[in-house]
Amino acid sequence: MKFIVDTQLPLSSPPYLKKEGHECIHTTDTEKGYLLEDHEIVAIAIASERSVITKDSDFKLNFLAKGAPSKVLYLTFGNISNKNLLG
Repeated sequence: MKFIVDTQLPLSSPPYLKKEGHECIHTTDTEKGYLLEDHEIVAIAIASERSVITKDSDFKLNFLAKGAPSKVLYLTFGNISNKNLLG
């Protein structure tokens, strides 16, 4: 699968997902990096046929309202370390 990982998730996410056989970028891989806005992430996901991985409920709401991007992996969990998130 192809993913774009939202800003608030760890930079170590793409290497982890690549190791698992997926094509993955982080928002920080883009020219605007952490300043990339949600609608721009959606545009990238649509243009490159990527699923968005996020903790941001705005993506879930946008998907429910507009059906875009076509796939959103919405992560919901309490306090968790990056190590435990990817481990």
